[in-house]
Amino acid sequence: MRKNFLLLLIACVVGYVATTGSGCENNTNNPVIITDTNVLVFDGRILTERFTDADSCAINLLTGQVVTGANITKDIQLGDSNGTSANFFLRSGDKLDNSIPGFETDFKMFREYDNITKAQFDTISRIKNVGTSSGIDPTNYDIERTDNYGDVSTALKYFNTGTPFNQRVYSFYLREKFNSGITTVRTFGILHVESLTIGGDGKKKLKISVRINKAGENQFLRQYTVNQ
Repeated sequence: MRKNFLLLLIACVVGYVATTGSGCENNTNNPVIITDTNVLVFDGRILTERFTDADSCAINLLTGQVVTGANITKDIQLGDSNGTSANFFLRSGDKLDNSIPGFETDFKMFREYDNITKAQFDTISRIKNVGTSSGIDPTNYDIERTDNYGDVSTALKYFNTGTPFNQRVYSFYLREKFNSGITTVRTFGILHVESLTIGGDGKKKLKISVRINKAGENQFLRQYTVNQ
């Protein structure tokens, strides 16, 4: 009787191992780091207050290159309120107060975040409320200047020196670079405004960081981890 019980117990254990995969086999998920080569990261770019078109007041968001106001590849440019050297904002490259337009770039109708640190920005993987299940909806992008959000608070509407400084995050669409065939897919990105300071030359300096996905996907982490 005891022998039969032991044989039955062994058979149950063998059957359990066979059906569950338990035993010596290691079923622990292995984390793997994925590098998304379609995501380009442009950290710590400095835009300088514009006095002339020779100032480095603009940026080509497709390459991350800071350029002068005279450069036709610019996508956005730093502006201020009526030349007062205060109440700064970002505007589309084709909406300028000079005769050298760049490319139209539109901001999403809602800010991504009103105030987060650069470290928090680095963890953002997706644009919020994209509007479609298949990807980012370009019709959500119709703002040409970051001071056009209808903010009552000057601290949110403009960039000024001093504290507190709201480190805002915007998403953008390189509309004209797609429409003109420079990009073959609709290219979107996210932009973090870190600070506005006074440089050694006496001009205001806006520090920004940018990430784009050149494949048009709603994924903005250069590296991320998956379990395999």
